[in-house]
Amino acid sequence: MNLALLLWMVVKSGTIVVPAGSSNLQIQALANKLSPTFNVLYFDAGTYTITTPVSLPCSKVPNGIKVVGPDTATPTAILQGPKGAAVLTYTNCTAIEIDRIAVVAQ
Repeated sequence: MNLALLLWMVVKSGTIVVPAGSSNLQIQALANKLSPTFNVLYFDAGTYTITTPVSLPCSKVPNGIKVVGPDTATPTAILQGPKGAAVLTYTNCTAIEIDRIAVVAQ
């Protein structure tokens, strides 16, 4: 992971930031860093191409996971994946919140 990506990871306590332009592999690497202390995965405004579903590590985060985009009236964080395919996967979550994220088919 490059230094610029590491610097963007944390903007406030509990939040891991996914910078615009991140690849599928970079998004998964950031999702893998979710923990009880850092349980929010925040997508910057932009379109993210998801070719393989991003797996959320619920077992590592018993207090729940939040996946959010910028606080705007219309979602500006867009997860774009193949038609009919999942872009996020998760199992055994005690709580999950997905807010201000648009999901569109390619």
